[in-house]
Amino acid sequence: MERKKREKKKVSIINDPMIAPYYISKDEYNYTIYESVINAKSIDKMVGHYTSLSGALAKLSELQLNLKPQYDSIQEYIKEHNEKYNKLNQILNIGV
Repeated sequence: MERKKREKKKVSIINDPMIAPYYISKDEYNYTIYESVINAKSIDKMVGHYTSLSGALAKLSELQLNLKPQYDSIQEYIKEHNEKYNKLNQILNIGV
């Protein structure tokens, strides 16, 4: 009986200063967000899997809001959320 050789999954990495300290890994099934954590050791922490690039970008806009330790008002938070989301969403609109 012959054994089939497993094909290696093809993975693309998307690094962009706009989404730092995060990056996206794309394989044949999904988009995965990783966070680059640099302390005593440099590690990549998996954040989540998403079936679409738009879903991954929506999560990234939310994650980037968490990088700021404090907001002085709900309006400031919502305004910054919309700005980040719209900036990342423009990437999708340019590519289409």
